[in-house]
Amino acid sequence: MRPSTKVAVALSCLALTPLPGCGGSSGSPTGGGSRSRNVISQEEWQLGALELFQADLSLTGGSGGAAATVDATVDWTFPSNDVDMYVTSTSCTTQAFVQETCTYVARADTPTAKPERVAFTVTAAGNYRFWVVNLGPAAESGTLEIAITQ
Repeated sequence: MRPSTKVAVALSCLALTPLPGCGGSSGSPTGGGSRSRNVISQEEWQLGALELFQADLSLTGGSGGAAATVDATVDWTFPSNDVDMYVTSTSCTTQAFVQETCTYVARADTPTAKPERVAFTVTAAGNYRFWVVNLGPAAESGTLEIAITQ
């Protein structure tokens, strides 16, 4: 289903701007070479049914133009709720998101997956908006974790 099909009421939102390098680090490589995964944002959220949370992320670009992978996980309390996650550019406004006029960088919107996860590759500086949508049927709370592997 598409976001506006699911979300037909006014949405509340909260914005934040995590900085690269902030937050914790897994401290262990995630593959060959010197690549490591670092958590750069970990936020808690509380949403009523049909409300959303947004988090903005600004990346300055990798060293030497090397590709990095951004991954995010949203998890919540009650499996009976359908919580989805979308990633867009920061130019996507709440109104545009609800009207489905934004282009998705990544999305995780399966009705039964818990937690929802996304991952995408970045090669240059960029600004991204992570949308967490509680499609209900009840109020929910959870976490959004964003990490980068480079």
